[in-house]
Amino acid sequence: MSPPKAFTLVELIVVMTVIALLSAVAMIDYGTSVKKARLQVATEELILLLEDGGVRARTNPNGEAQCWVLEVPVGSSPVLWTALWDNTNNECDLSTTTMEATEFLDWAKVIISEVTVDPDDSQTPISSILWFVFGPPDGDIELYQGTSWEVVDESVVDIDISYGVTDEEIFNKTVRATTITSSFEIY
Repeated sequence: MSPPKAFTLVELIVVMTVIALLSAVAMIDYGTSVKKARLQVATEELILLLEDGGVRARTNPNGEAQCWVLEVPVGSSPVLWTALWDNTNNECDLSTTTMEATEFLDWAKVIISEVTVDPDDSQTPISSILWFVFGPPDGDIELYQGTSWEVVDESVVDIDISYGVTDEEIFNKTVRATTITSSFEIY
């Protein structure tokens, strides 16, 4: 009788090496897919917050006229605030801002890497914070920058969002906000 046929030790080691290599490639691709998905979700959340601010300013969910303020800080995640509407002066009273706690986004490693005003012409970067202020009754948008609420007189803003600190194009997205038409697009 001949001994039963079996795999040799060398054949088993070769098969295990191939399986290990394929697993390593799959894990790298999985990690990239997770990062890209988190970036896409964060980008869509930002657009939803921008659209939501305008809708809330138009519909006044609490029954009284309110302004909705979206804080877009460079190096962090956005926050949606409420501010009182001053009927006497027909403007938002930005000194009485209170936090709308349910609209704080914790993006973990996804950050706003840069905010550029008038990206097609002067390409002026915002150094710290850009504020989108949505006022009733039409949800019109006014832009302010910094902690001193300096008025920004431009109608187009690019908000660059990235996963971590990287220049790789697959981990970066841009949201273009056009304030005149209240339109928001992903580039």
